[in-house]
Amino acid sequence: MKLRLINILTVASAVSFLFAACNKDVEKMNTASSQGTNKHKRISSQKALKSGPGVHETALNKSALQPFLEKHCISCHGEKKQKGSTRFDHLDYVVSDSFEAFDYQDILDVLNTGDMPPEEEPQPEKEELEVVIKELTEGLFTAGKNLTSRGGKVTMRRLTRREYAATIRDIFGLEPEAKQIPVDEGVQNFDTVGVRQDFNSKHIDHYYDLAREVLKTSFKLAGKKEAFAVVENQPEERTNGHVQKFLDLHAHKPKGSGKVYRLSRDREAYVSLPKYKTGVYLAQPIRHLSYGFKIDPRAKYKISVKSGVYGQVAAFRRYVRLQEGRSENLLGVIRVNGTEDQPTESTIEITPKTLRDRIGGYVAEDRSGAWLSHYLSFIERYEGVDAKKEGLIWIDSFKCEGPYYPAERSFFDQLLCPEEPTPEKPSSMVWNDENVNELLEKFTYEAFRHKEPSEDFLLGLNEFHKNQRALGLSFEEALIDTLAVVLSSPSFLFLNEDNQKEISNKDKAIRMSYFLTSSPPDKQLYSKFHQGSVSELAQRAEVDRLLAKTDYRDFSEGFASQWADFTRFDNITVNSKKYPTFNMGLRYSMKQEVINYFQEMLRRNSPIATLIKSDFITINAQLATLYGIPNMTSNEFISVPLPKNSPRGGFLSQGVFLLSGSNGERSSPTIRGMMLLNRFMNKEVPPPPPNVPELGAESDEVLTTRKLVELHQSQVQCASCHRDMDNMGLAIENFDVIGRWRETERVSRDEIPIKVAGSFADGKTFESYSEFTKHLVGYEEKLARNMIESLLVYSLGRDIEFTDMSHIDEIISKTKEQNFRIKDMIYAVIESPLFIKN
Repeated sequence: MKLRLINILTVASAVSFLFAACNKDVEKMNTASSQGTNKHKRISSQKALKSGPGVHETALNKSALQPFLEKHCISCHGEKKQKGSTRFDHLDYVVSDSFEAFDYQDILDVLNTGDMPPEEEPQPEKEELEVVIKELTEGLFTAGKNLTSRGGKVTMRRLTRREYAATIRDIFGLEPEAKQIPVDEGVQNFDTVGVRQDFNSKHIDHYYDLAREVLKTSFKLAGKKEAFAVVENQPEERTNGHVQKFLDLHAHKPKGSGKVYRLSRDREAYVSLPKYKTGVYLAQPIRHLSYGFKIDPRAKYKISVKSGVYGQVAAFRRYVRLQEGRSENLLGVIRVNGTEDQPTESTIEITPKTLRDRIGGYVAEDRSGAWLSHYLSFIERYEGVDAKKEGLIWIDSFKCEGPYYPAERSFFDQLLCPEEPTPEKPSSMVWNDENVNELLEKFTYEAFRHKEPSEDFLLGLNEFHKNQRALGLSFEEALIDTLAVVLSSPSFLFLNEDNQKEISNKDKAIRMSYFLTSSPPDKQLYSKFHQGSVSELAQRAEVDRLLAKTDYRDFSEGFASQWADFTRFDNITVNSKKYPTFNMGLRYSMKQEVINYFQEMLRRNSPIATLIKSDFITINAQLATLYGIPNMTSNEFISVPLPKNSPRGGFLSQGVFLLSGSNGERSSPTIRGMMLLNRFMNKEVPPPPPNVPELGAESDEVLTTRKLVELHQSQVQCASCHRDMDNMGLAIENFDVIGRWRETERVSRDEIPIKVAGSFADGKTFESYSEFTKHLVGYEEKLARNMIESLLVYSLGRDIEFTDMSHIDEIISKTKEQNFRIKDMIYAVIESPLFIKN
């Protein structure tokens, strides 16, 4: 009861201290926000004084809209008559506030629904109506962005989930599970955009509790190292006992056709397999095997699986996945290269993301369905496999070796216990009540990213620690509570830059480090920028060094995963009966392909057109099986050269893009085309009007995808946007839902040849996917502009605005001569005046 009371008082006191000590930071956030809002109001209210469109105003295409409205609308909604109390004769075709936007939105809505003009009135020509709907849709979409413009102001933003995890690892050498960290809500394009982040008192409580858990674990491990060990598990020791126990329990029961009989029959078949006593078959009664090892969460480990195949299995069945706990998070996917008689060992290196001293999970064949027999029936039906001839995967053993500690201990470990520890001799903590002030100051300086905490803040921390000690807590317990206050304060949780027109050198180092590595600057970067102005050459050297620290992995995981829209990809549910070869492991491999491809582009400093078409792909054995690439057995992602006639190469032929451009049942030219317009043509597509039916809903017939698209385009409200989208999406129809190449499309019971023919908006035609990609390379500047804008949004934490365009044009000019190389773009973004603007 006493301990519980102390905990309640601790949390209450900590939260109270946080609100008091950090009030200035919160006021700064609110002031910045209100200034932006007031500025917006002033601009809107002064519209009448201006002669042309202002910063927040959007000029619509008057020459296209005014004749249409005068011809079809003004007679009922003009000076003499105002049906529905609405008149359009006063419109100036400039949107300057939300009220004017609503006027034009009303017009668009009735045109989309076909309610206007009324049936008894003359009707516009289809082409005429298409143009008006298109102009209104695109104009209002642009107006919506302009009305929310903040004049290039960077909003103070909170650390994202991945940035928080990386920052905690930078300080403590370990990180919590992602599910323990507050969710990034409101993400639309990149998680770094500050204006879409939320923060309230619940977040403070959450971060404070999480910080205490991080600190408890870190104190427990401080000054200690584990001895290197190799631990091997024999899974049959546990599994076979369960199988035999079931058979013994039900041996006396009569044979029949019930559930117990079926389960008994499966287990009797299992114990008749030749090597069930020395390993485990992933057969009907055993879908997965559990594993578990003791670890130090600050170190890396190597986990190995020794396995082989019993009999013959289809190529796509040679893969097992290592799941982390009971979640869908995977540690990796392994190809089973050996046989039952000659098993092979495959190894995965992992960096634990946990505060616990143990990792565990499951090893399973990468397939869907609980019952192997059901899965085999699906692959027989859809993949042409003879289910009766399919063998099994056999697991011999698991092995874990480690720990592999980093070359340098974490900041926190060195702070608490300066002497280097060994497994035989731990290092002692050198702090106590007498010198705790020094500890608090050093820790806070590091946590606040080398910004001096205020004297009031440090005095408050010291007082808080004394109060905790007075409550009866030990020195360590009181210190945990006190340091948790630091880790839940705005100066740690927010990238709190100086409120100047241009950020300081130190803030530039911080912005650069989080851009490239998602974590705080290291000692060298702090030192380099602390010295004063940094030359362009020296700055580029630092960019190269930061990117190469993890072989471009940190940047690719943070940026490429969002540019490729993993969120949409993860939300697509694939029909596991129709596509039984697609499973959890394949989804994992597809995402890793994108990350590794970006890494390879950065290593080579490849031109941006490499995202359209390349002479290489970066895959593992599982994706090689899916894509039909022969002679590939590696579990590692490696760069593989492609023959000249291969349709592979570039982002467009990767599983993430292709599956994202589907509904999980069939490919969608509309979605694929929208994604192409958005990323590769740098054209944002407005959301569809309400009540538009799904592709295929207009017909009761079973039609080809091209026929369904043509039917969809026959609707006027769809045609204006869909013509460009669908033409581009149809160019990629040779790839099915999960990314396999195909020449025909299954329609009912027939295989219909796929026709890839269409044109770009400027009239360029294509007759095949290869012709399409050749023409698309000609628009590489649009892709380059999208990439540059994306890099700016990701690095600055704000959306692109009209006032940025001249600087973006400069970056385009600067990088065009070398064919828009990806690393050159990163250099140019950091060297741009936009990067230091606040």
